[in-house]
Amino acid sequence: MRYLIFVATVFLFVSCKREGCTDSRAINYSEKAKKNDGSCRYESTIAFWFDESVSDFYQSFDITEFRFFVEDQLVGSADINDFLVSAPSCGDEGTITYTRSLNLSKNAYFDWEITDQEDDPIQYGEWFAVGNGCVVEKMF
Repeated sequence: MRYLIFVATVFLFVSCKREGCTDSRAINYSEKAKKNDGSCRYESTIAFWFDESVSDFYQSFDITEFRFFVEDQLVGSADINDFLVSAPSCGDEGTITYTRSLNLSKNAYFDWEITDQEDDPIQYGEWFAVGNGCVVEKMF
């Protein structure tokens, strides 16, 4: 009987100190965790889009396609005629959407670039990625 009481006490003591990720913005958030153990992992999203005026402008230069890069990695492409008529929300259809792991960081900076079908630069910028966040970037 004493052994059973001892095992129950140890189990109760250990289960009360359950460690894990306690940040609800993290992708590995655990409701069961009582103490943050530093294992929280984050990701962030960027969505690129363009409207008809951008499409018309670049068509006058014989551009047929936009190519989207983040940190020199191709993350998507779009036919120049696939424009949107109004500003989208993050992840809406018609956007070029890319989600990036931030690992254990809550935020990070990433360079992005848009080129034409010949990889000639059109536009570039910097993305401030925030854990569980999304940025909608309009081409101009």
